Amino acid sequence: MGLTGEVVGVDRERTAVDWANARAHSRGTKNVNFIEGDPAEMEFDQQFDAIVGRLVLMYYPDPVDTIRKLMRHVRPEGLIVFQELDMANARSLPIAPLFERSLAWIKQTLSATGAQIQLGLELYPVFLAAGLPGPSMRVDALIGGGPQCPLYEILAELIQSLLPRWRN
Repeated sequence: MGLTGEVVGVDRERTAVDWANARAHSRGTKNVNFIEGDPAEMEFDQQFDAIVGRLVLMYYPDPVDTIRKLMRHVRPEGLIVFQELDMANARSLPIAPLFERSLAWIKQTLSATGAQIQLGLELYPVFLAAGLPGPSMRVDALIGGGPQCPLYEILAELIQSLLPRWRN
């Protein structure tokens, strides 16, 4: 990005946009701006060097169509990068009942919103179907245990973010 580059972040949720802009402002970041909207449906004045999404495609009913729509916003030879979940393989070993109940609740809540909780493993064929070359991919997993394991904080934050969407 450097001093002359610009980052435009887009989210469909106003609260996320407000939070991200406040965070960038508090850090003195001048060339980062977040706007509200659906990036697959928006128009921009220029093409971007890269489109990067984290936990984005999983919320679209047709990720292939979404990538096709997003492709028009990236310059030729630009990058399209996505990080998506694979909740199917999230588990504890040995079995930790509270952890497993928490994972089940997260999976149920995300699925109820229409999220595709295993899209991470499906990105390769999604990219191909959208007309892109096969992406370079990897699977990462946080593995650990004990009271200092960072996974517990991540799990707690995820649950907190899902509370408004929770259905009994």
